[in-house]
Amino acid sequence: MYRGSTANIKMFDEDWEVDLRRGMRQGDCISPKLFSVVIDAVFRNLEWNEDIKIDGEMLTHLLYADDCILFASTTVELQRKLKELQVEAAK
Repeated sequence: MYRGSTANIKMFDEDWEVDLRRGMRQGDCISPKLFSVVIDAVFRNLEWNEDIKIDGEMLTHLLYADDCILFASTTVELQRKLKELQVEAAK
C-alpha cells in the first residue's frame, strides 16, 4: 500500500528520508473501512460470556468509529479481556 512512499523527518539541522512500508496513509478514505473490517473480525473470534444488559440486549463491548468500550464487572475481568483482545488482534 505504500510502494515508493517516503516521509521526511527534520530534527534540528538534519533531514532524513524514511521509506514507509506498513500501515495506511492517514486520511486515506479506505482506512476507516479497513479498521472496521479488522476490528469486527477480532471481536467475532473472542468468546466472552461476561456482559451487561441494556434495553434487553446483552453486551460485552461497544464499537464506534475507532473507539471501543469493554464491559467488565471487575478490574481483573477487564485486564483479562484486554489481554485476550491484544492477543487476538496480534494474529
